[in-house]
Amino acid sequence: MAFEHKYCDSCWSPYNLQKVEEETDRYICETCLKHEVNEANMMPILRRVLVYLEAFGFDDIQMDSITIHIISKSEMQMKYGSAAGLHCGYSTICNEKGRADFHQDIYILEHYNEIRFAGTLAHELIHAWQLEQNITDFNMYNEDDTYRKKCEGFANIGAYIVYKQIYKETKSDIAKRYIEQMKVETDEAYGVAFRKIWERCKKVGRHQIIKEARMNKIQL
Repeated sequence: MAFEHKYCDSCWSPYNLQKVEEETDRYICETCLKHEVNEANMMPILRRVLVYLEAFGFDDIQMDSITIHIISKSEMQMKYGSAAGLHCGYSTICNEKGRADFHQDIYILEHYNEIRFAGTLAHELIHAWQLEQNITDFNMYNEDDTYRKKCEGFANIGAYIVYKQIYKETKSDIAKRYIEQMKVETDEAYGVAFRKIWERCKKVGRHQIIKEARMNKIQL
């Protein structure tokens, strides 16, 4: 989501902003800073997200092979390169020796409020699941734009169901804001592809869409 003026990079509010990172010109509002997630307080949110994902059908995410890191935007740019402006999370395989030492690292931007963090974490956990299931091929991801859109669009199911569940439980205006943005996001992968996959999910059901993902048969 891009803005011409300064807005909070967590909730998109234009009010009570503080610059948290000079080199990336990043601002966070005072409310989000009061409720920001860090590595010391993230575990209850992780457990909550895993409950939501398991209820949907992602009941085999291997957390013992995943490490979660919270990093600055400049660090994210170093990992993601010039495309980092679009991204608030990043997943990668640390090592893979015949999958015996398979391990993944998830990186999420610091200073996110609990709801934004939960949605971002859910998206990255679905990427982790894709990698665990041997669904994602990094070569195809980097070389085939349609394949990349499928991977990102499907992963955004995680964020969407988490935001919707949080809104159902709390009626949070921030959760509603994230949901509404996902319905109109113009990015071809995170918006258009996600909505096509979600429509397919509503038609065939959550178990079938997960089955299609496992078989690498998601269609756009």
